[in-house]
Amino acid sequence: MNIETLNTEFPSLYVKRDTSVFSITIAIPGGAMAEEEGQYGYAHLLEHMLFRGTRTYATSKDLAMEIEGVGGRYNGFTTYDAIYLTATVPANYWQNAVKVLFSLAYEPLLEETALSTEKQVVISEIQMAQDQPEERAYSHLQKTMWNGHRLREDVIGRRKDIENATKTKLYIFWEKLIYQKPCVAIAGPIDGKVLESFLRNVYIPSPLVDPIKHMERPEFTPGSSRIKEDTQQTYYRLALQACEAARDDIFVYQLISNILGGSSFSQLFLRIREEEGLSYSVYSTVEATSVAGALIVSCDLKPKGLDRTKSIIQEEIERLSQAKLTVDELDRFKRFTVGAYTMSLESTSSISLLLADRFVTRNRVWDPQSEIQYINSISVDLISENLKHSMEAGSAEVILGP
Repeated sequence: MNIETLNTEFPSLYVKRDTSVFSITIAIPGGAMAEEEGQYGYAHLLEHMLFRGTRTYATSKDLAMEIEGVGGRYNGFTTYDAIYLTATVPANYWQNAVKVLFSLAYEPLLEETALSTEKQVVISEIQMAQDQPEERAYSHLQKTMWNGHRLREDVIGRRKDIENATKTKLYIFWEKLIYQKPCVAIAGPIDGKVLESFLRNVYIPSPLVDPIKHMERPEFTPGSSRIKEDTQQTYYRLALQACEAARDDIFVYQLISNILGGSSFSQLFLRIREEEGLSYSVYSTVEATSVAGALIVSCDLKPKGLDRTKSIIQEEIERLSQAKLTVDELDRFKRFTVGAYTMSLESTSSISLLLADRFVTRNRVWDPQSEIQYINSISVDLISENLKHSMEAGSAEVILGP
């Protein structure tokens, strides 16, 4: 894959593809980690407000007609590291996508009436999450392992902070973000020089500065929490410290996650669900930001099966840490990991998003071939070494249920 760096005032990365589709992602640095106490959820609320009208496109309908009106799609989401805006359109409407996303990012109206509505929408999101025991269990896990850091609270925000948000407060927060250089990542069939010339003429505030590091690496806090609730199932969450997204070892942890619970042939799925029928849902994930990461095992199970489930999870983690994984097993999970990675390279939307994400979280131009080579080079001993380091830091666990 040939990744071109366009000559613009801000980082602009481009992959030219022989396709009839054009995708663009703008990553605005900051995200939830740019928030201060009393602002939790402002980045997420701001992301909502960007889609409610801009100086060029006065209403959400006007915005939608430029993208969805030509058969395309657009969206936004917020992480701890950035606010991401994405659009995919038929290639002959590529200028629509560029204009709309830059207008969303840098020309929002942030009107009072729209703000009142979106505050209620975000509060509804918070309530929806609180209604789900799976989300409550994860929320308690965050509070346990990242105690005292912004990562302990979900990106979605705190209800009281959202309720207290005003147009002035949100505008000040928006200004805090917009003078940092965004990352613009694009994939499509347009000539690079034509695209470069167009990007040089879009509106963007100046002077731009390099992204600010808003928070330091948090300390991982081990601990155990038991939350008594009248639920039909027990919701078990276990976390081990991983590494931040910028380190190559993040791919070791992603491979570990796939071995433990990343597929229907993973170790925990086969033992806990298929062999013993203790749980319908068992899986593992890696949650990584620019400052920290965690390997998380999640299992929703019959209450009486908790002790046995915990024992199986511990056995499998110890097996990996003691380098007892066979070469054949390792090769099988490498094939799965690389195969899933390779499939993500097929769409322009995935490419533009990965380009932006790698630049924001890893502070480098994405090199998929190098990452695949690294995954293929991971050894049983390297897995063992990383897991031992994680286990030395202790574990955080949450048990929510009857």
